[in-house]
Amino acid sequence: MSFIYGIINFDIKPVAVEAMNSLASSVKWDGFIEQTERAENYALGYCHHPERESKAEIFKFKDCFVLADIRIYNTKELKKTFDFESPEEAFAKAYLKWGLQCANYINGDFAVVLIDNKKKEVHLFRDHIGTRPLTYFFQGNQLVFASHEFGLVQSKLVKTSLSEERLIIDFFQTKRNYPQTVFKNLFKVKPGYSVSFASSQKQENQ
Repeated sequence: MSFIYGIINFDIKPVAVEAMNSLASSVKWDGFIEQTERAENYALGYCHHPERESKAEIFKFKDCFVLADIRIYNTKELKKTFDFESPEEAFAKAYLKWGLQCANYINGDFAVVLIDNKKKEVHLFRDHIGTRPLTYFFQGNQLVFASHEFGLVQSKLVKTSLSEERLIIDFFQTKRNYPQTVFKNLFKVKPGYSVSFASSQKQENQ
Protein backbone atom coordinates (compact mmCIF):
# COMPACT_ATOMS: atom_id res chain seq x y z
CA MET A 1 0.00 0.00 0.00
CA SER A 2 1.18 3.50 -0.84
CA PHE A 3 -0.06 6.97 0.10
CA ILE A 4 0.52 10.27 -1.66
CA TYR A 5 0.37 13.81 -0.25
CA GLY A 6 1.52 17.34 -0.89
CA ILE A 7 1.18 21.09 -0.56
CA ILE A 8 0.97 23.49 -3.52
CA ASN A 9 1.08 27.28 -3.16
CA PHE A 10 -0.33 29.10 -6.18
CA ASP A 11 1.05 32.42 -4.95
CA ILE A 12 4.59 31.08 -5.58
CA LYS A 13 5.50 31.17 -1.89
CA PRO A 14 7.76 28.31 -0.77
CA VAL A 15 6.23 25.48 1.21
CA ALA A 16 7.36 25.52 4.82
CA VAL A 17 9.48 22.51 5.75
CA GLU A 18 7.60 22.16 9.03
CA ALA A 19 4.25 22.04 7.22
CA MET A 20 5.35 19.31 4.84
CA ASN A 21 6.92 17.29 7.65
CA SER A 22 3.68 17.53 9.63
CA LEU A 23 1.64 16.35 6.64
CA ALA A 24 3.99 13.46 5.90
CA SER A 25 4.04 12.21 9.49
CA SER A 26 0.23 12.42 9.69
CA VAL A 27 -0.45 10.55 6.44
CA LYS A 28 2.01 7.67 6.76
CA TRP A 29 1.48 4.63 8.93
CA ASP A 30 3.94 3.35 11.51
CA GLY A 31 7.00 1.87 9.83
CA PHE A 32 6.34 3.49 6.44
CA ILE A 33 9.22 5.16 4.63
CA GLU A 34 8.73 8.37 2.69
CA GLN A 35 10.09 10.20 -0.33
CA THR A 36 9.68 13.92 -0.85
CA GLU A 37 10.50 16.26 -3.69
CA ARG A 38 10.44 20.02 -3.38
CA ALA A 39 10.23 22.80 -5.93
CA GLU A 40 9.85 26.55 -5.69
CA ASN A 41 6.23 26.62 -4.57
CA TYR A 42 5.25 23.02 -3.92
CA ALA A 43 6.29 19.89 -2.09
CA LEU A 44 5.17 16.41 -3.13
CA GLY A 45 5.62 13.14 -1.30
CA TYR A 46 4.66 9.50 -1.04
CA CYS A 47 5.16 6.75 1.50
CA HIS A 48 4.95 2.97 1.59
CA HIS A 49 5.76 -0.08 3.66
CA PRO A 50 9.49 -0.91 3.39
CA GLU A 51 8.82 -4.60 2.76
CA ARG A 52 6.64 -3.87 -0.28
CA GLU A 53 7.50 -2.17 -3.53
CA SER A 54 5.99 1.29 -3.74
CA LYS A 55 3.22 1.75 -6.31
CA ALA A 56 3.59 5.52 -6.00
CA GLU A 57 6.25 7.60 -7.73
CA ILE A 58 7.07 11.15 -8.81
CA PHE A 59 7.81 11.77 -12.48
CA LYS A 60 8.70 14.91 -14.41
CA PHE A 61 8.19 15.20 -18.17
CA LYS A 62 8.48 18.47 -20.09
CA ASP A 63 6.27 20.98 -18.23
CA CYS A 64 4.44 18.33 -16.20
CA PHE A 65 5.07 17.00 -12.73
CA VAL A 66 3.19 13.79 -11.91
CA LEU A 67 2.69 12.26 -8.47
CA ALA A 68 0.72 9.06 -8.74
CA ASP A 69 -0.39 5.97 -6.89
CA ILE A 70 -1.18 3.98 -9.99
CA ARG A 71 -1.46 0.61 -11.69
CA ILE A 72 -2.09 0.36 -15.46
CA TYR A 73 -3.58 -2.73 -17.11
CA ASN A 74 -3.69 -1.70 -20.78
CA THR A 75 0.04 -1.07 -21.14
CA LYS A 76 0.34 -2.80 -24.52
CA GLU A 77 -2.49 -0.77 -25.98
CA LEU A 78 -1.05 2.54 -24.73
CA LYS A 79 2.39 1.71 -26.11
CA LYS A 80 0.89 1.66 -29.58
CA THR A 81 0.42 5.41 -29.13
CA PHE A 82 3.56 6.40 -27.19
CA ASP A 83 6.51 4.79 -25.42
CA PHE A 84 6.91 4.86 -21.66
CA GLU A 85 8.84 3.09 -18.92
CA SER A 86 6.60 3.68 -15.92
CA PRO A 87 2.89 4.26 -15.18
CA GLU A 88 3.66 7.83 -14.14
CA GLU A 89 5.35 8.52 -17.47
CA ALA A 90 2.37 7.01 -19.27
CA PHE A 91 -0.03 9.30 -17.44
CA ALA A 92 2.07 12.39 -18.20
CA LYS A 93 2.20 11.57 -21.91
CA ALA A 94 -1.51 10.70 -21.98
CA TYR A 95 -2.28 14.11 -20.46
CA LEU A 96 -0.13 15.92 -23.03
CA LYS A 97 -1.91 14.06 -25.83
CA TRP A 98 -5.53 13.99 -24.62
CA GLY A 99 -5.69 16.71 -21.96
CA LEU A 100 -8.19 16.26 -19.13
CA GLN A 101 -9.78 13.31 -20.94
CA CYS A 102 -6.56 11.30 -20.56
CA ALA A 103 -7.92 9.14 -17.73
CA ASN A 104 -10.56 7.75 -20.10
CA TYR A 105 -7.78 6.09 -22.11
CA ILE A 106 -6.14 4.41 -19.11
CA ASN A 107 -7.45 1.11 -17.82
CA GLY A 108 -6.25 0.87 -14.26
CA ASP A 109 -6.71 2.09 -10.72
CA PHE A 110 -5.09 5.33 -9.75
CA ALA A 111 -5.00 8.55 -7.78
CA VAL A 112 -2.94 11.13 -9.66
CA VAL A 113 -1.86 14.71 -9.00
CA LEU A 114 -0.55 16.45 -12.11
CA ILE A 115 1.07 19.89 -12.08
CA ASP A 116 1.02 21.67 -15.44
CA ASN A 117 3.71 24.31 -15.03
CA LYS A 118 3.05 25.80 -18.46
CA LYS A 119 -0.62 26.51 -17.75
CA LYS A 120 -0.08 27.11 -14.02
CA GLU A 121 -2.74 24.53 -13.21
CA VAL A 122 -3.04 21.46 -10.99
CA HIS A 123 -5.27 18.51 -11.81
CA LEU A 124 -6.37 15.69 -9.50
CA PHE A 125 -7.55 12.46 -11.15
CA ARG A 126 -9.20 9.33 -9.81
CA ASP A 127 -10.01 6.12 -11.65
CA HIS A 128 -13.58 5.21 -12.55
CA ILE A 129 -13.91 2.48 -9.94
CA GLY A 130 -12.48 4.62 -7.18
CA THR A 131 -9.97 2.09 -5.84
CA ARG A 132 -7.38 4.72 -4.90
CA PRO A 133 -8.77 7.54 -2.71
CA LEU A 134 -7.69 11.16 -3.02
CA THR A 135 -8.82 13.98 -0.72
CA TYR A 136 -8.04 17.69 -0.68
CA PHE A 137 -8.45 21.05 1.01
CA PHE A 138 -8.32 24.19 -1.12
CA GLN A 139 -8.45 27.71 0.22
CA GLY A 140 -7.22 30.96 -1.26
CA ASN A 141 -3.95 30.14 -2.98
CA GLN A 142 -3.10 26.86 -1.28
CA LEU A 143 -3.97 23.26 -2.09
CA VAL A 144 -3.27 20.51 0.44
CA PHE A 145 -4.00 16.92 -0.57
CA ALA A 146 -3.50 13.36 0.64
CA SER A 147 -4.69 9.84 0.01
CA HIS A 148 -6.93 9.93 3.07
CA GLU A 149 -8.72 12.73 4.90
CA PHE A 150 -7.57 11.61 8.34
CA GLY A 151 -4.01 12.54 7.48
CA LEU A 152 -5.14 16.01 6.47
CA VAL A 153 -7.02 16.44 9.75
CA GLN A 154 -4.17 15.15 11.92
CA SER A 155 -1.64 17.39 10.20
CA LYS A 156 -3.33 20.49 11.70
CA LEU A 157 -2.76 22.28 8.38
CA VAL A 158 -6.48 22.65 7.69
CA LYS A 159 -9.26 24.07 9.81
CA THR A 160 -12.13 21.63 9.94
CA SER A 161 -14.55 19.76 12.16
CA LEU A 162 -16.87 16.79 11.83
CA SER A 163 -19.94 17.35 9.68
CA GLU A 164 -22.94 15.95 11.54
CA GLU A 165 -25.05 16.13 8.39
CA ARG A 166 -22.50 14.13 6.42
CA LEU A 167 -22.18 11.55 9.19
CA ILE A 168 -25.94 11.00 9.21
CA ILE A 169 -26.02 10.61 5.43
CA ASP A 170 -23.10 8.18 5.59
CA PHE A 171 -24.90 6.09 8.17
CA PHE A 172 -27.98 5.59 6.00
CA GLN A 173 -26.34 5.30 2.58
CA THR A 174 -24.28 2.39 1.32
CA LYS A 175 -23.17 4.02 -1.94
CA ARG A 176 -20.90 6.97 -1.17
CA ASN A 177 -20.36 8.73 -4.47
CA TYR A 178 -20.25 12.35 -3.37
CA PRO A 179 -17.38 14.81 -2.97
CA GLN A 180 -17.59 15.88 0.68
CA THR A 181 -15.92 13.77 3.36
CA VAL A 182 -17.25 13.53 6.92
CA PHE A 183 -15.16 16.63 7.68
CA LYS A 184 -16.22 20.16 6.77
CA ASN A 185 -14.24 21.75 3.92
CA LEU A 186 -12.45 18.49 3.12
CA PHE A 187 -13.40 16.95 -0.19
CA LYS A 188 -12.52 13.89 -2.23
CA VAL A 189 -12.23 13.44 -5.96
CA LYS A 190 -15.21 11.37 -7.09
CA PRO A 191 -14.47 8.15 -9.03
CA GLY A 192 -14.14 8.85 -12.74
CA TYR A 193 -13.69 12.59 -12.23
CA SER A 194 -10.89 15.10 -12.19
CA VAL A 195 -10.71 18.33 -10.22
CA SER A 196 -8.70 21.27 -11.57
CA PHE A 197 -7.16 24.15 -9.66
CA ALA A 198 -5.59 27.48 -10.42
CA SER A 199 -5.12 30.49 -8.17
CA SER A 200 -8.38 30.93 -6.18
CA GLN A 201 -10.25 28.71 -8.65
CA LYS A 202 -11.56 25.13 -8.73
CA GLN A 203 -13.30 23.15 -11.44
CA GLU A 204 -14.62 19.57 -11.49
CA ASN A 205 -14.53 17.56 -14.71
CA GLN A 206 -15.97 14.16 -15.59
